[in-house]
Amino acid sequence: WSWREDGSDDWRASPDMSRWWSMSGVGTHMLDQILWFLSPGCGEVVEVASVLSRERWGGPHDETAVVALRFESGATAEFCSSVLIDAPSRFELYGSEGWVVGRDVVSEGGAGSVESRHGAMAFEPADPYLGEIDDFARAVRDGRPPEVDGHMGRRNCALMLRAIG
Repeated sequence: WSWREDGSDDWRASPDMSRWWSMSGVGTHMLDQILWFLSPGCGEVVEVASVLSRERWGGPHDETAVVALRFESGATAEFCSSVLIDAPSRFELYGSEGWVVGRDVVSEGGAGSVESRHGAMAFEPADPYLGEIDDFARAVRDGRPPEVDGHMGRRNCALMLRAIG
């Protein structure tokens, strides 16, 4: 995922406001998606490696971050987040039994396309941000834990710290 910034005045670029730039904008969401897809069958992340770029504006935060993960099962994942590239969002999931590619599905509108080795996959577009808020409100109303709790958020932040400090 990426989006192109025209300057370094985005609040995420400020060391007073954020610890990360591209990672806090979109990288955190990619990490959540990877954990959601892989953790149930592959276990926890056991190794994290990254390459960062800060050269365009020379600030303290990641302008581009490429992060690689290895899970307990040996499965691997990688993602790239950037504020330098204006490109469509895309995810690719490959496994021993098949593959899935999503184009522009993880966005405010939730539209786009998903294809597997079996062909196009139908789905109902939904705004993922509204879904999070709706689930949280329902959890409070119904007295149940939300689907994504603080432990998952802490896990995400811990992995981002391992990736880029």
